[in-house]
Amino acid sequence: MLLMEKVENLKDEYAELMEGLQANEVS
Repeated sequence: MLLMEKVENLKDEYAELMEGLQANEVS
């Protein structure tokens, strides 16, 4: 399912974005 692959990619990108924001808050 191509749609499921897109969803997984979006979740990965979102997780990386959240990690980046948290790292900025700490420093």
